Amino acid sequence: MATQIFKNYKEFTNRKDKSINGVTQEFVDVHPNFEADNITNVGCFNCDRCDYCNYCDNCYNCNYSNYCDYCNDCNGCYHCYRHNGLSNGQGWQGNN
Repeated sequence: MATQIFKNYKEFTNRKDKSINGVTQEFVDVHPNFEADNITNVGCFNCDRCDYCNYCDNCYNCNYSNYCDYCNDCNGCYHCYRHNGLSNGQGWQGNN
């Protein structure tokens, strides 16, 4: 999915097309491959090296995460859903 640069998270949340990924300029300065890193993501904000995440923000390195939806600050997750703050590389593996 396309990724656009936004001034801040508030501006990102006000976008018309909610499927567009967003990043801040500060994020771009540190992650120059942001477009390629978000190609399989939908509606994510400042996610780094994640695959197939949906509407997540500030997640990183979430791979094979077909169930990573509405997550925040996850790392290497699998079967996450509305998860917040777990960064142990396992993710929550429940059935929610």
